[in-house]
Amino acid sequence: MAEPSLLAYLTIAKYVFHLPLFRLRKQFSLLGVSISTSTLSDWVSQVAFHLICLYHELIKESLKSGYLCVDETTMPVQNRSKIGKHHRGYYWVYRSPERRFVWMEYRKGRDQKGLLYTFRDFKGHVQSDGYAAYNVLGHNPDIILHGCWAHARRKFVQAQQSDLERAEHALTTIQQLYKIERRLREANCTLTERYQARQKEAVPILEGLKAWLQQHPGTPASAWGKAVNYTLNRWDKLFRYVSFGRIEIDNNLVENSIRPLALGRKNYLHAGSHKAAQRAAIIYSLLGTCELHGIDPQAWLEDVLKRMPTHTTAIGELLPHRWTKRESAPTSQMPLPPVRASA
Repeated sequence: MAEPSLLAYLTIAKYVFHLPLFRLRKQFSLLGVSISTSTLSDWVSQVAFHLICLYHELIKESLKSGYLCVDETTMPVQNRSKIGKHHRGYYWVYRSPERRFVWMEYRKGRDQKGLLYTFRDFKGHVQSDGYAAYNVLGHNPDIILHGCWAHARRKFVQAQQSDLERAEHALTTIQQLYKIERRLREANCTLTERYQARQKEAVPILEGLKAWLQQHPGTPASAWGKAVNYTLNRWDKLFRYVSFGRIEIDNNLVENSIRPLALGRKNYLHAGSHKAAQRAAIIYSLLGTCELHGIDPQAWLEDVLKRMPTHTTAIGELLPHRWTKRESAPTSQMPLPPVRASA
């Protein structure tokens, strides 16, 4: 039986500092403590199990925000039936810029079914890259889709090698849009002020860029032609942000939230199973939201694990954005009940 402080330490070490459990086992052995990797894995699984209710509450509040940025990234999952082979799973990552929430869900594939289920009751704005699966959300009259100028810009960066002059003209024009956004952000403008400034300054730039791109289509197979087609085919979604003060110009916020996954994947290489991948999504979601709210994840997680067995009020009070650490903890804590690793 591990105390909450140790459970919190292990969880933070793996999911914030990206230390694989076998390295943590070696650290303990240097201190003269022998703990198997499987035991450490079971303990971390217990943490995810006891956080499930908080995870679902976080998702519920995020979906009520009315504006989510979405992206996805791969996660290799160990295939126990084929030694040395991995299944390519996906983490779908969602971020609420206004509420400062981030949450992830693991799915075995990258198709539209998961999106349709997640957004089945959602009403509001969804911002994503140009992946075609997101188009299915546009069939819902309650959802407004937005594009990402960062992804469009990357296409023109790639086109510099084959068509430097025209690519630099497009990049310079896009940079003007970003300068407007930076100035509005630094001035701490209200949503109304952002909308008004975009209508006055950004709309003419966008209209001029579209007309110029239509005059310089390029060949479809060239890098320049691909950049132009990518942008014009998604123009309505890319242009739409200027009609709302609350929408960001790009999807970079959610891409930033994917970085911990990328670092973790580099260190521990794969998830042990599909269930393990989803457990990781639970932990990444809550610890990521802690970071967005400037909360020490170790202090939050340890305190929450101590409270869970006896918490009787609304579970949402323990979410990072509402959490207040208790001034003093009882001298003895009720241990968390053990949970099977497969739970």
